[in-house]
Amino acid sequence: MSSSAVMGLEEKIRTATARIGVIGLGYVGLPLALLFVRRGYGVCGIDVNEEKVRALNAGRSYIRDVPSEEVRECLATERFVAGTDAAMVGRCDVVFICVPTPFTPQKEPDTSCIAQAAGNVAENLRPGQLVILRSTSFPGTTEEVVKPVLERTGLRVGAEVFLAFAPERVDPGNTRFTMEEVPVVVGGCDPLSTHLAALALRQVSRYVVPVSSPVVAEMTKLLENVFRNVNIALVNQLAQLCDRMGVDVWEVV
Repeated sequence: MSSSAVMGLEEKIRTATARIGVIGLGYVGLPLALLFVRRGYGVCGIDVNEEKVRALNAGRSYIRDVPSEEVRECLATERFVAGTDAAMVGRCDVVFICVPTPFTPQKEPDTSCIAQAAGNVAENLRPGQLVILRSTSFPGTTEEVVKPVLERTGLRVGAEVFLAFAPERVDPGNTRFTMEEVPVVVGGCDPLSTHLAALALRQVSRYVVPVSSPVVAEMTKLLENVFRNVNIALVNQLAQLCDRMGVDVWEVV
């Protein structure tokens, strides 16, 4: 890809003329999509759930942290459209993948939704697009699951198209620390992917921290989740001990 084409994508991102695609309009994707709309970007929201799409296009929110009024305001700008057609990806310059990653019955991460979303992107991929995975998954997902699917098109990541991982850090119900305020970690498959992804995220996030690779960014999410789980388990154990001793755990805390 020529340097002029890369500069063209940079310019589109900086001037809010880049079109943003968000695949997966759940508690991560919908707030992200509407935040980009509020920043002046045109946004295509894509979801396989037809009921969700109909609700959004009617101005109704199904996410507790997203008021319906905000959806209606974004629709009124005529810069936001929601649909189920993955072909909408072809019109976008920057594509965020925010699909669910549930557990399998064996308690392993289920990356089928990520793989499906990557396939939908690949079917509509064109040179000059930037793809950013935000779905929580195991370290290695971006380069082992998403990258091969994109490159089966013949377009090379880091040359014709760009790919990065930036873990979602949404805390549902938290009104003190909003999506704009929570620091974002981003790691690209190559330096140019990292640069472009960080630039895109800086348009909606105050603190963006680039790291050396997608696997480092993926590991930060794993560390954050493990840290939280260990602390929850510790306090639960302490609460049980306090209960047996007749001590008020809240006074201790």
